[in-house]
Amino acid sequence: MRPRICVPIAKESAKEITRTIGAIDMSTIDLVEVRADYLKDWSEIEEIPVISRIPTIFTYKVDEKAAQKQGSRSFSSVLALAGRFSYIDLDLATDELKEHVSQLRTKGVMPIVSYHDTSSTPSLSTLRRIIKKESEAGAEICKLVTTAKKPEDNMTCLRLVSEMSKTHELVCFAMGPLGTPSRLLSPLLGANFTFASIARGVETAPGQLTVKEMRTIYHTMGVQNW
Repeated sequence: MRPRICVPIAKESAKEITRTIGAIDMSTIDLVEVRADYLKDWSEIEEIPVISRIPTIFTYKVDEKAAQKQGSRSFSSVLALAGRFSYIDLDLATDELKEHVSQLRTKGVMPIVSYHDTSSTPSLSTLRRIIKKESEAGAEICKLVTTAKKPEDNMTCLRLVSEMSKTHELVCFAMGPLGTPSRLLSPLLGANFTFASIARGVETAPGQLTVKEMRTIYHTMGVQNW
């Protein structure tokens, strides 16, 4: 098997994103994520999926800090990109979420509905409820990211993946240095994909390994020839 790895790209313009993609060995990754909360110049963003040549995710956040970075871009700006990207990732807290998800599906785009807990890893029962809410909103992929405060938090995320990946397409792991094992192991237990940085120093979240590190570990574990 080949665990699927998504590389997040956090740049301010399409030109920078294009340059970054051009430097990646595309044979080592499976998806590219474009982070809207880092974008200042949205022009030519629709060309990114063509350049990447692999499935591409456009992630749109709704928190106040992200909205400031996104230049208060409305969902209509995101919808204008629909049909170009393979997936558009919307936060579970997005206003009129079900309507937006329906609009994306009409455009032929697969919606990811995501939830991030930046302070802790809730109980397994709470995580189940979050996945249920994301699924009820119409998510093609349910994404749930927590923060590991203790090593056992990895097991909570991995148990959820093992249990719910039988009935849902999902991504789940814990952020932070203590959460790295869950990033690595979640796709082996059924998660649709995981995240890794292009190189050291350009991580978009704490606990990210690089693509090379993850592929090397997978090879050592005997789950992938790479």
